[in-house]
Amino acid sequence: MEDAETGEQMFVDTHDRRFRRRFEDAARQREAGLEQAFKRAGVGALPLSTNEDMVQAIVRFAALRRQRRK
Repeated sequence: MEDAETGEQMFVDTHDRRFRRRFEDAARQREAGLEQAFKRAGVGALPLSTNEDMVQAIVRFAALRRQRRK
């Protein structure tokens, strides 16, 4: 893995189940923290996936927001 900001590199053994579990737990905690921060700030989050069309996701997000305002 390489840190995009510092360029620091480290070897990560993705075959290690314990590492994958810790990584998944850390990712889940980060997502929960972001979700809470967005709620406190009163803003919506737009989850995006590399498996879907970004334009369609944005249109869907805008449509959902429009429905909530009615």
